[in-house]
Amino acid sequence: MIANVFIDTNIYIYALTKSQDEIDDNKRITALSVFETLIQSQSIVTSTQVLNEFHSNLIKKFKLDDTVVLKIVEENILPIPYVAPVS
Repeated sequence: MIANVFIDTNIYIYALTKSQDEIDDNKRITALSVFETLIQSQSIVTSTQVLNEFHSNLIKKFKLDDTVVLKIVEENILPIPYVAPVS
């Protein structure tokens, strides 16, 4: 059994976006592997602050439309069983 693991913004960004170079590609592969393992074991914990940062980064840095970001969040992050409030 895997203990609950808090996932920060950078893991989501690397796992759920396209790589911009080879270094990012290696990080993406690692982040995606970790993310998929934790999703399958339902052991991810995240926070509303992380979700807000993820959303903001995808819109500002990756220049994605809000509807695209919403779809990414709905498909990949909403299934997470526990989202902690910002404290």
